[in-house]
Amino acid sequence: PPEELSVHEGEHCDTVRRFETPVRLLARVRVIVYLAMWYMLSVGYQVTNKKVLKVLSLPWSLSAFVVAVGCIPILALWLSGAREKPRNLEASDFLALVPIGFFHGVGLLSGTIGNAAGSVAFAQVVKAAGPVWTVLLTGLLLGERASHRVILALIPIVSGVGIATLSEVSFK
Repeated sequence: PPEELSVHEGEHCDTVRRFETPVRLLARVRVIVYLAMWYMLSVGYQVTNKKVLKVLSLPWSLSAFVVAVGCIPILALWLSGAREKPRNLEASDFLALVPIGFFHGVGLLSGTIGNAAGSVAFAQVVKAAGPVWTVLLTGLLLGERASHRVILALIPIVSGVGIATLSEVSFK
């Protein structure tokens, strides 16, 4: 909605509506397009994984393959100079990255195993639970409480997963 500004000149007060600039509007549209692309690519990734896992039921190997294939474009960007290479990591930097990498790997693996164990909908439930687990584990392991905004943001996530899975009770 446009913002309202009050302009005072002498005894007169006019309200002026200021509409979003084309740049701000384009930025919002771009975010929506990126979210839609992420969603479509995510579903395509899940369906493709399910097809592969039906032929070759090796979720650990598939997860490792996905990570290896994902490294190729990153290495190409670093080697071409299109993206700056990371600086040399010191031991403390590496130790800070280990838990992040570990939990990211657990998330990837659990999603792949979930896809192998059940339907694509089941894998999406596992994947959608990520933010909830992040809030819980951050509280338990780091002692950080989630803000009210974060907790409120979890409501549509949990509700959406619940609604999406109502019709698919068996997950087969």
